[in-house]
Amino acid sequence: KIQYLKKYSVKVTTNNSLAVSNTDIIFIAVKPSVVKEVTFEISGLIKNKLLVSVVATLSVKKLKANTHKDQRIIRIMPNLPVAYNKGVVGFFAGNNINTQDEVRAIKILSSLGTIIKLKNEQKLDIITLVSACGPAIVSSFIEMLTNYAQEKGLSKWVASNAVMQTFIGTLDYLSQSDISPPDFIQSVATKGGVTEAILNNLSKEFKKNFAKSMEKGLIKIKTLNK
Repeated sequence: KIQYLKKYSVKVTTNNSLAVSNTDIIFIAVKPSVVKEVTFEISGLIKNKLLVSVVATLSVKKLKANTHKDQRIIRIMPNLPVAYNKGVVGFFAGNNINTQDEVRAIKILSSLGTIIKLKNEQKLDIITLVSACGPAIVSSFIEMLTNYAQEKGLSKWVASNAVMQTFIGTLDYLSQSDISPPDFIQSVATKGGVTEAILNNLSKEFKKNFAKSMEKGLIKIKTLNK
């Protein structure tokens, strides 16, 4: 799986101990279930190095328990659009992180998209819900609109392109016009119009159910944190 990285002049190895021996910043990007195994393997080699964890739901406290009590640790929570340098990266620095560590880490990550620095580690849970889970939530809206358009007779290609461009155009409009989403909604949903009819019917139960769904996600994160 890592061989393709060679074309980018990246040195690759399947030996974790060898990998961490030749660097001063280590990114841990594995499933929570194998963190303990991986950190146990390398803990003797990383005491004086910077550890950047991409592991969801695993706190700095738990990471220190798996490594060293004075381990320098930064936690980040990126989302999938970082693949195209359009991502959001939640960023939390542990209490023993110095300015140099923080600046170096942000310099490495900044090309991936927007860095959101957090002073409270628990806020990474909210970034996880909004940004890491967000692309799938947005995609579900795209899917619903596309499916509806197809059910009403548009071809898959036409429906997909129309909906995708609607999302892209809306985001561009919001970011470039500096208009807030509520004001934008008001400008489109004119009184007595079609958009108003849709939103009035949608808003009643939708907002409540959406909030409930997000809370379910937050409960799941808290469960995994235990």
